[in-house]
Amino acid sequence: AAWLGGLASLVYVLPVAVQGGQASGDRVLAKAVGRFSQMALLAVGVIVATGTFQTWLEVGSWEGLFQTAYGLSVTAKIGLLALMLVLAAFNLLLVRPGLARAAGNGSAAVGSALARRLSFAVRREVALGLVVLLVAAVLTRISPAREELARRSGNDVQSGPVDKRVDATGLPVRIQVSPAVLGVNRLAVQLTGTD
Repeated sequence: AAWLGGLASLVYVLPVAVQGGQASGDRVLAKAVGRFSQMALLAVGVIVATGTFQTWLEVGSWEGLFQTAYGLSVTAKIGLLALMLVLAAFNLLLVRPGLARAAGNGSAAVGSALARRLSFAVRREVALGLVVLLVAAVLTRISPAREELARRSGNDVQSGPVDKRVDATGLPVRIQVSPAVLGVNRLAVQLTGTD
């Protein structure tokens, strides 16, 4: 939300703010891009860390990554993220320093050309980000790769409704999940023999 929302602000809100005067507009643009870049680096770090952990939880193996629908969807998200990062690197390493130099020199022509390049790259980044969100939405409707691989190998522990009785340190507990499929389920926990 921070990364994509910030990108959308750079494309749709910031141009209105910098239209007032070219000289002050270039400084505002350079400062906004610099600040956004710092926040975006942090957001990307969080995305990579949490995405890696979630992939390990839900996929768990190379086989799951490349031989299940869930894993292939995750692979597509990784590829799209890599493309977004290429565009982000272009903005971070080339456009941002150029905008800062142009704002410091008062070079309106250079600043304007860089602003157009920034807008072009950021619009592509936003479009790719929307596709990433679409793939993420698809993932919510697919069984995780670990479950798919367990079903294929015949090690599927549970298929159909769950009705288990367990003893939790002397406390008898009954746990029911139905229909125990991907989607909406009903969960009931009963503590028998207790008030």
